[in-house]
Amino acid sequence: MVVKSWIVVVSFLCLAIVQVLSEPALLETLPRITVQGKGVVDAPPDEVVFNVNIQKRSKSSKEAKEFVAVVTNRIIDQLATLGIVSPDVVTIGFSLYPVYEYNRRTGKSYIDGYSCFNKLRIHVADIEKGGKVMDEVVQTGGDDVRVEDFNLRVSDIGKYESEARLKAMQDAVKRVDDLL
Repeated sequence: MVVKSWIVVVSFLCLAIVQVLSEPALLETLPRITVQGKGVVDAPPDEVVFNVNIQKRSKSSKEAKEFVAVVTNRIIDQLATLGIVSPDVVTIGFSLYPVYEYNRRTGKSYIDGYSCFNKLRIHVADIEKGGKVMDEVVQTGGDDVRVEDFNLRVSDIGKYESEARLKAMQDAVKRVDDLL
C-alpha cells in the first residue's frame, strides 16, 4: 500500500513539473544554451544541365519562326540519336517580336524585321557525355545557336544532405560535451 502511495505522489509531482514546464511564459525565463553544429560533405557532380538558345532575325515573322523551328527540330533529332529525349529536353522559352529601327530624317520608328528565339533546357545524366552533347548541339545548330547556363549538378543530392545533417548533429553534440 505504501508503494502505491509513493507512485501516486511521484506521478502527481511529475505531472505538476510537466504542467509548469509546458507554460510558454515560464519556458522563456528558464536559462538555456543554444548550440549549432556544422556538417560539410563534398558531393562530386555527376550530371550536366545547359540551355541552348536558337535565334534568328529575318524580314518576316514567318521566316524567322520557321527557321527557328527547323533548327530546333534538327537539334532535338540529333539529341535523340544520343539517347537524350523528353523529359531531358524541354522548351523553356519562346519569343517572336518585331525589331524596330529609328529613322533620324523622319523622326519615326519602323519595323525593320522580326526576331524569334526558342530556348531549350538539356539535361545530360552522364557527366562524361556532357561535352560531346554540347558539341553536337552547336555543330547541328550552327551560328544561330548559343549555349547558356552550363551547370554541373549532383543527381542524388538528398544522400549528401543527410550525411551533412548527421555530421552537423555530431558536431553540435561534441560542442555540448565540450561545454559540460
